[in-house]
Amino acid sequence: NVAVAEHEICHGLYDLVPKYQEAMKREVAALPVGVQGEINTRLEQEGYSEAVMVDEVQAYMATGLLDDLSHLEKYRHPFMKVFARYRRRHIRD
Repeated sequence: NVAVAEHEICHGLYDLVPKYQEAMKREVAALPVGVQGEINTRLEQEGYSEAVMVDEVQAYMATGLLDDLSHLEKYRHPFMKVFARYRRRHIRD
């Protein structure tokens, strides 16, 4: 599944490319507090801990894998843009 592979690439970039991590942390911090809370609650329901929350938020927002958060689509563009830029730089197909 391409979407799952892209999601995992997000995690790899987050762990290995400091500038990507910094950019994604800024995007997560820029989300409205209520949106952050809603995403965090949903991810906690999936079993994710606070320790990985920012990484998971950026990966889900960049790839849109959580169908029940599709109403947050309007917040995804900045994440998708950062991911696309760094994917082009660091990943070969």
